[in-house]
Amino acid sequence: MRPDQAYTVIRWHLGWSLRRRPNGDCKGHRGHWRQYRHHVELLRKRHPEARIYTFEPVPSLFQTLKGKFVNDHNVMAQNVGVSDASLQTEFVIEGIDGIGATGEDHNTQGTHVKVQLSDVDAVLTAIQKETGQAPDLLNMNCEGCEYGVMKRMSETGWLPKIANVQLSWHLAGDVKDRVAKRCEVEKALWQSHMRAWRSAFGWVGWKPSQ
Repeated sequence: MRPDQAYTVIRWHLGWSLRRRPNGDCKGHRGHWRQYRHHVELLRKRHPEARIYTFEPVPSLFQTLKGKFVNDHNVMAQNVGVSDASLQTEFVIEGIDGIGATGEDHNTQGTHVKVQLSDVDAVLTAIQKETGQAPDLLNMNCEGCEYGVMKRMSETGWLPKIANVQLSWHLAGDVKDRVAKRCEVEKALWQSHMRAWRSAFGWVGWKPSQ
């Protein structure tokens, strides 16, 4: 990727610009939360001109994330999560660092926290309006929200616009017909992308087919 692109993170990371294009992270929190924060730090070191949009719905984790990058004007942290609709809901936080924080598996035992979620279509539209482009990279690790978010992105035409997509598919207990939903999303991705890599814990990376 070029150093002027942008990257977006929402407990996923959304796109990046190695030419000051938007980089987004949809959920700033942890897969191991400290590891997630390290991902943002690593991106900043490798792509110092990239703009990172990171979205963390859990208030305590957001405050930690915001504090870490308070003096970095290329990291835009927001205290919302990304979903297929805008709403208030409840997450279950399993560990002390936000391990397994999820709104998609209520069999999870842990602390219940109210969070705000935003429609991914509105989030990406706002980033595109602000930066003049769609994110170059989406990195998503959100404990089950990926099924609804990716379907919504497919329905609203965002999947072909984001060059690089990487996400972890989770076995979320509250997601019905998750295999069929994943197959539907990947069928749409194959129209514009090709699979670049696969890894442990359901991680898959996609890049443009041309």
